[in-house]
Amino acid sequence: MKQVTFLAVIGQLAIGGVAYASGHGGHGGTEAHFDWLRLALSWVNFAILLGIIVYVAKPMVKNLFANRSRQIREKLDEADRLRREAEDALRQYTVQLDELKRTREQQIASYRAEAMRERDEILAAAKHRIEKMQEDSEAALATQFRVAKEKLRDEIAHAIVTEAERIISREIRPEDQRRLVERTIESIGGEQ
Repeated sequence: MKQVTFLAVIGQLAIGGVAYASGHGGHGGTEAHFDWLRLALSWVNFAILLGIIVYVAKPMVKNLFANRSRQIREKLDEADRLRREAEDALRQYTVQLDELKRTREQQIASYRAEAMRERDEILAAAKHRIEKMQEDSEAALATQFRVAKEKLRDEIAHAIVTEAERIISREIRPEDQRRLVERTIESIGGEQ
């Protein structure tokens, strides 16, 4: 406000000086006459103008600065409120993030435990299958061994019978054959 008043005074003096110089009609007379009344009236005119400006502009300037101050205060309050909300949101997100981390760690531990349990079950099932396959293999091998043994026995018996028949047919005479037939008939008859 002081700057405006100072500029107005300087402006009035400049205007007054120009008006005084132009008051002689631009003729550079030799008389040096200074019109104090005109200067005083100019100052009164200036004071009235300044009073009117202050009277009219003061409430506007006061309102302008009050409104500007209120707007700045509101913006600062809004910025403070938004900062607090952002801090609250940050705290909430931090808590949620920590909770998510704990949940994730719990899920990972749970998945690991589940995987270990399933691994143990799979290994136990595989071990059981291997044991069952070994038992089945041993049983199948024993059966095959028994079948092979019986087959070998049958083949040996057949070979013995064939060889005995060959030997008997070559060594037996007709009277030995008759005697064998009679003995066989007697033994069959005696068993009845």
